[in-house]
Amino acid sequence: MPSDPVPRGFTRTDIPPAVLTLATLVIATLLFRFFMVPYEQWVTFDEGCEAAAVERIIDGHWLPYVDAAAIRGPFLYWTQGIFHVLTGRFEYTGTRVLALLCALGTVSMTFLGAWAAGWPLAGAIGGATYIFVIAIVYPVGGGMGIAGESVAIAYLTTAFFLVGYALYRARSERGRITLLALGGFVFGMAGLTKQTQIIACVPMFIWIFARSLGDESPPPWGTIVKRRLLPFGAGGLGLLALVLLRYAIAGQLRTFLFWSMTYGANFYMKPYKGRVLHLMSQWFIDQPWAIMGVVLALAVGIGRPLAMIEGRSARSILVGLRDSAFEVAVGLMSLVLLVAAVMPLRIWPNYFMLIYPFFGMCLGILIERLLRRGAQVPLVAQGAVVVAVGWLLIVSGVNHLYGLAHERAAGAWRNPRPDPACAEIDRLAGPGREPIFVWGTAGDLYIT
Repeated sequence: MPSDPVPRGFTRTDIPPAVLTLATLVIATLLFRFFMVPYEQWVTFDEGCEAAAVERIIDGHWLPYVDAAAIRGPFLYWTQGIFHVLTGRFEYTGTRVLALLCALGTVSMTFLGAWAAGWPLAGAIGGATYIFVIAIVYPVGGGMGIAGESVAIAYLTTAFFLVGYALYRARSERGRITLLALGGFVFGMAGLTKQTQIIACVPMFIWIFARSLGDESPPPWGTIVKRRLLPFGAGGLGLLALVLLRYAIAGQLRTFLFWSMTYGANFYMKPYKGRVLHLMSQWFIDQPWAIMGVVLALAVGIGRPLAMIEGRSARSILVGLRDSAFEVAVGLMSLVLLVAAVMPLRIWPNYFMLIYPFFGMCLGILIERLLRRGAQVPLVAQGAVVVAVGWLLIVSGVNHLYGLAHERAAGAWRNPRPDPACAEIDRLAGPGREPIFVWGTAGDLYIT
């Protein structure tokens, strides 16, 4: 089975990457806090649609698609609904807190997932890349708002960590199987938040399979399937079965299937029917950053395992795949998530949020591999990378905060309360009446 596991706890060489991750968390908190203090506000149109749907779901049966028409995964609305209940309804407090926690969780789990596999610096660079893109480079509404992607990536990276810890650091067979099943369960939550990212299960299964290969010849296929692949798959399918059962009990299974699958395939994608692959390739060749990202992912996900193969025998190929399992998983994850982001052909920034932790880890793997001396990266070399990446993140983050402050001083990002319309409603309704929740949106933004 797997080769010797990496050390269970943190070591001295993990300190510099942990420091970079901590700096990333601080910068992320300051940036997201801007829209929470001294008042919470919405930052993108989608947040209004989601908030309205969540309020109807809370007042109904907690059944997305039934209580409110929606096309995103049900776990987006369930997650946001919990935050609405905990922080106060008919406010954007829950939305802002959820956005912050998802960003912090994504950074933390990206670092811990790579650390579990013995690549802490790559994980720290992946987390820093994510915050740099979504909170600094992107327009505010494209990265810092709540969308299916911003919640799904928090669940996905959590599953990534659980699987990584199971494969590399678990000390007992029972613990390994439990963590794999839990990883599959959380991966299911990600898939039921943003449906298109379910394709990411392919790299996850490949990772589990590759890491489970041992020195035996032939490999113990039965053990790999029963004790590695099956627990992960059962965790995800088990969650799906529970969700389907809940809708079936309510007599709304057809409603669930229509809004979660049929609507997207038959209506949302109807304008591009028969032209999806052509339009995707046309977009790709016009995007230098995407081309560079794909080259980076291919170098890590395919080039590295080829370099690890020392002979032409099946055994040497399997050993090379095992020893580069993490790189294969990260590289392939970057590629399939990019395909999932482009496939809807609505090139909105939030669609690409899922790829940046993994593109960042691809870059981090190449940097860490370049600096490695034996099995570890010297502390001095790690420190130099951490200072360089941290300096870029801190300077750009502080500059972005100053820019937002100037925008607020010029009249942007105003307090949504008091609002003249709300004041007029209060005047007409009189004191002591129940609050009125009104949501409106620019409909033309949703017509394509």
